[in-house]
Amino acid sequence: MKIIATAVSLVLLSSTAHADLIKMTFDGTNTGSSSASNVFGATVSTFKGYAIYESTTTGSSFSSVSGTTNNYAGALRAFSFDVLGAFGEVLFSGALNADAGFGSAQVRDATSGMDRFSLNQITLGSADVTGAPAFFKSATFTLGLTASDAGAISNADLPGVFDPALFGTRSISMSIARLPGAPSAGSVFFNFGLASLDVDAAQTATVPEPGTLALIGLGLLGGLGMSRRPRRNSTGA
Repeated sequence: MKIIATAVSLVLLSSTAHADLIKMTFDGTNTGSSSASNVFGATVSTFKGYAIYESTTTGSSFSSVSGTTNNYAGALRAFSFDVLGAFGEVLFSGALNADAGFGSAQVRDATSGMDRFSLNQITLGSADVTGAPAFFKSATFTLGLTASDAGAISNADLPGVFDPALFGTRSISMSIARLPGAPSAGSVFFNFGLASLDVDAAQTATVPEPGTLALIGLGLLGGLGMSRRPRRNSTGA
């Protein structure tokens, strides 16, 4: 039975990398004022999290001025974040997962100027967050990568796994929207320079196919039958 149970666990807990799902993991520090005069009433120091987007999302042309810029509506599949205080304490956190997609991505392949890649319109409501400040309505995030020239990328397609070192300027911003009538509470906008950024194929859980589940069920039934079979007396008595 232990062997059967182990096999079932391996099937149910296995995961695989999907080339179409790209995970960007980031870690940055507040580039603005470290003052506690903000909606959290505490020093905002660090931002950590990740975003997952679908690299095969259908795009649309946004601009053809000095290059090609494409938009990819609904490109994101997941977003998670932690905002940390001066002593590493979590002030604000949240997560959003949607297989149908949310937010958008934009890719600019410049013929002059600078190539850019961004994840935009990532909005989380009160049901998606923990530690929201008073009168909280929503939080919107934008992750932006800007290269030093027009040679970082070769087209305006939504990229698969890429080298983040191609983009010298990397940041994520957070804007807090408050409910009508909210009293003044200081800064509601924060910008974080990303000191660390990793880009990899996302790992997702492997869901067993119906046929596999049926075989597992038969194996379990067989195992139970064997465990319940009467043992024969070795002395023949």
